[in-house]
Amino acid sequence: MPNAQLRGAQLNGADLSDAQLNGADLYLARLNEANLIGAQLNGSFGLRFAELRGAWARHLDFTDVTIPREQLHEMFGDASVILPEALQPPPAHWPTVDSFWFDARDEWKSWLQDPDGYVFDPTRYGDRYTDQTGE
Repeated sequence: MPNAQLRGAQLNGADLSDAQLNGADLYLARLNEANLIGAQLNGSFGLRFAELRGAWARHLDFTDVTIPREQLHEMFGDASVILPEALQPPPAHWPTVDSFWFDARDEWKSWLQDPDGYVFDPTRYGDRYTDQTGE
């Protein structure tokens, strides 16, 4: 859906994984708790005015996307998300590993249930992420 006109669209909880949204008009779109895994958002317009509370980002490249830091803090992502230098470091609640899909999904759900109390614990997964965390 390159250049899609999604201005004001109600996309709360939508599965937009791998969606081709390059150049899309997302002004005032509601993407709360949407699955944005692998979505292509380059050149999209108005994302900074969209609602993204609880949105799930993995394998997403924000290099050519205008998004304020505050919105990133309302989203859940992990180390697979590419952020430009201006948006570094990633939000503190994002796991520092590129987690397997099913682990990332469980972590996202845990964060949604308690955003303020959520802490990623890589030891919960045994040795699975030792090479990425050193723990």
